[in-house]
Amino acid sequence: MKVKFEKLIFTFILLFTINLCQSQMVLNGQKVKVPKTQIELVLGSKDRIPIKKLRDQNRSLNTCTNVSNFVPNYDSDMPIAAQNAFNYALDILEDIFVSDVNITLDINWEDIPGNAIGTAGSSFWRANFSFFPEFGKWYPEALTNIYNGSQFNSSADIEVNLDSSTNWYFGTNGNPAWNQVDLVTVIIHEVSHGLGFAGTVFSNGTPSSTTIGWSNLPNIFDPFVEDGNGVQTMTLPNNTQTLLDALTSDDLFFNGIYTNGSNGGAPPQLKSDNPYVQGSSYSHLDDGFSNEALRSFIVTGDAIHDLDILGVSMMRDLGWEVCNDSCPAEMTIANNNELEGNQSFQSAFESDGDIESLQNIQGGIDVIYDSKTSVELLIGFEVNANSNFEATIDGCGNN
Repeated sequence: MKVKFEKLIFTFILLFTINLCQSQMVLNGQKVKVPKTQIELVLGSKDRIPIKKLRDQNRSLNTCTNVSNFVPNYDSDMPIAAQNAFNYALDILEDIFVSDVNITLDINWEDIPGNAIGTAGSSFWRANFSFFPEFGKWYPEALTNIYNGSQFNSSADIEVNLDSSTNWYFGTNGNPAWNQVDLVTVIIHEVSHGLGFAGTVFSNGTPSSTTIGWSNLPNIFDPFVEDGNGVQTMTLPNNTQTLLDALTSDDLFFNGIYTNGSNGGAPPQLKSDNPYVQGSSYSHLDDGFSNEALRSFIVTGDAIHDLDILGVSMMRDLGWEVCNDSCPAEMTIANNNELEGNQSFQSAFESDGDIESLQNIQGGIDVIYDSKTSVELLIGFEVNANSNFEATIDGCGNN
């Protein structure tokens, strides 16, 4: 069996559609290749203690079981053991993401040339349909179906290709050998990309070939990416040194209300070191998040069998509804968290009668938080947006 150790690369190919002047148009009538994601493989050693992060058995299976239905269509050449591992990974995701519409996948089992061992992504990205929450933004097919209320297209929502010659571990107990690639870990990571965890940046490392946006439109991921000063990457000019410098500044963050809330009130850092690596930079968490499913690399022998609270919160910001048991135990909001408009949370306010820099909120009364105006606690308390305010609230916020 051929084993590919040097680099593990996942790519995705997406088909764009856009509704312009109330008519659907497929760009060029063909699949359009867009910036690829990749995850690098680090070869472990026999002496290394691997990361084992298995499915959280403490979640209430009464409330978070099969809140969505992933429907895979397997290649006839795919081993049954591999299909079983794939099904196990999908079972984990079905207990997290809420969808009344089936999420369909096509899986191909083939010998992929070079070091790439898997590809996955949304089969279509669509923009400007009337049922979308926002105009001028690309949405992945699985979210398109939810907003549409039914399957928009008969084709699969997510396409997955897996290398048949890679040294996979097909078990579901999280015990790959030190030199094996855990398939469950890979599927959770890659299906998340297929659900929309990927930006639109393309760069070959030169300013003149560095862009963000497809047909001048961002996707659902791009608006959340900004530098430490709050400058959105999507606002920077294409094909410039300014954009390339931002992408390699080691200073990009994912600034979303749910994401920040699950990360102690601060936006987590994204991979943005120098040099820019197409498909690895920008669309993954920083390498410092070594035990997160959405990091940019995988180490042989590791097994991460859950989309952790941070990853789930990022997907919530992208538009996904999640089951309550997948929310953090509590969420922190502060007046330096950027919001567009008001964000409501079901909570109760406990106080000694004075607004303090930290308040604990536990469940019962609406809290409306607007970083551009004020924080209003509906029992009569208000904090100006220019003052310091932080509140700990129920982890699912307004869900």
